[in-house]
Amino acid sequence: MGFFFKKTKPAVDLTRDGVRCRATVEHADMSRQGTAQMNLSSAKAESILSGELSPLRMKVRLRVEPVAGEPYPVKTKISVPMMKAGWLRAGSTVEVLVDPDDPDRLAIDWDGTHEEGTISALLADNPLARAALEGAGLDPDRVAREADDRTKFQGPEADSR
Repeated sequence: MGFFFKKTKPAVDLTRDGVRCRATVEHADMSRQGTAQMNLSSAKAESILSGELSPLRMKVRLRVEPVAGEPYPVKTKISVPMMKAGWLRAGSTVEVLVDPDDPDRLAIDWDGTHEEGTISALLADNPLARAALEGAGLDPDRVAREADDRTKFQGPEADSR
């Protein structure tokens, strides 16, 4: 007996045919996969260091905002370049390329623009961070408000100092 495969049309090349949209990160969570120790070939290690591959996978919920049409949610798992993991936090916006035939299939344009979300949005999405601040005797809402005000008045580069 032979193998039977479901016939499907080839996937759209998102880099060539994807529709460029903006998406807002509503939630981001590290996947619980992988082990503490990784066995890598030198070629794979080189690919990770160059940014071509990433061992980092995140579950994300995005609100895609197409140019034409209503915004809609997408839940997916995505490989994230190590140096751009901070792009995927609640409230941040990223550029995405969406499959014109399947709006739930998308890719983040890691060379595209992004805007960081507010600390308030981050704390609203992350109850553990909120609890940690409370455990340290701090008011999470006040910390978020002060951090967001500082960024607003001094610009995003103030956070990198």
